[in-house]
Amino acid sequence: MDRKFQALIKRRNVDELKSYFEALPDGKPLNFPDEKLLLAQADNELAVMAYFKKFPFSDEAVKLFLNVASEPMRRSYINRYGLPWGAQKYVIDNKMTAVASDFTQMHFFDDVDYLLSHANPEMIRMHISKTKLNKEAQVLKLLHNENSSLFIAYVAKGYFISDKVIKVVIEEHKVKALKAILSRQHRQFKKLAKKHDIDDIRKNFADEAILSEELQVAVLEDFNALTTEFMLMCSPLFPKAQEFVITRNFDAYLLKIHVSSLYGQAGYRFDQKWEPALFKALSLKGMDDCLMQFCQQDDVVFVRHASVETAIKFIKSCWLSDEAQVVLMQRGNSEIINAFISRFTPEHGMCQEAEVEMVKMCSPDTIKKYVAFHTMCREALELLHKKCLEVFDYYFTRHAY
Repeated sequence: MDRKFQALIKRRNVDELKSYFEALPDGKPLNFPDEKLLLAQADNELAVMAYFKKFPFSDEAVKLFLNVASEPMRRSYINRYGLPWGAQKYVIDNKMTAVASDFTQMHFFDDVDYLLSHANPEMIRMHISKTKLNKEAQVLKLLHNENSSLFIAYVAKGYFISDKVIKVVIEEHKVKALKAILSRQHRQFKKLAKKHDIDDIRKNFADEAILSEELQVAVLEDFNALTTEFMLMCSPLFPKAQEFVITRNFDAYLLKIHVSSLYGQAGYRFDQKWEPALFKALSLKGMDDCLMQFCQQDDVVFVRHASVETAIKFIKSCWLSDEAQVVLMQRGNSEIINAFISRFTPEHGMCQEAEVEMVKMCSPDTIKKYVAFHTMCREALELLHKKCLEVFDYYFTRHAY
């Protein structure tokens, strides 16, 4: 130990200590015993700060420093030098959360794997709030931390979660974790849906906005009511998942949740192979009213497959396209057709193609209801002459040439 230094420490003369430190050659700091002596009087902050303005503490001394320094002095040192790994490990092992907070303001822990395995939740939270994890194994460590809120917070930051990790989430029934992932994806999907269609989203943004086809099927096969319902609220289904919910006769309530939450957004809908079955499953339970938000995107499909009550509700509130009018007539349901005819006036009738289909499909009484106030095209009249001469003659009592 340096006797001159010991004498200066005892006198506690800051100016003398400053001069002493300034005179020390570059690269020749105090040895560890003298550092300990200095830190033993850490209340003499000006002296300690005068020293570390020129030299960092040794690896062993910095641990002592972290225990005795005031918060402002500690912050000043960390901002200047950071902390070597030995000191970082000391902070982690001794749960020095306040020190970790100062350190993570401007620095990152050198060994993230050690941090995730040994640090308290608050230290881990500090790290993930500022940067993503670089390895799947690290994300899995976060998932398996006893504090489940850490993984949820990580997901909420928008960091990428790989399919491998999500598969573990599903297999281990981490319900809260899966909900966090699906919620994040759903928010992204809604943003993307404003500018992109479903095919584009599936092709270019699937990882961030939609659960993969394989994982969707995995969730459905798990038959966990909570995760299944939440996925159907958040994730547009790929074809294999659509097939699963149809062929396994999923409860209509779950299908309604899915349709109400997602159907029609960005043009999303079931494949042609499965869409009729979806409509049928909903209509059998009187739940296809949830498709009302979708029907104007494709009134043809809606009129073809919706239940009678829901189809009538739609017809009474909207004008059908020409193609949908024809399909409605081809469906041949008298209740729907009568509701459809009731919408028209002498000035506004159905399209010519629908008039022809009406003559083909409908009873004389139904046709008579329409021609009582509206004319028909030549082709429909020619067909009516062949089909029912009585209504044909009635037509000219109402519309003389």
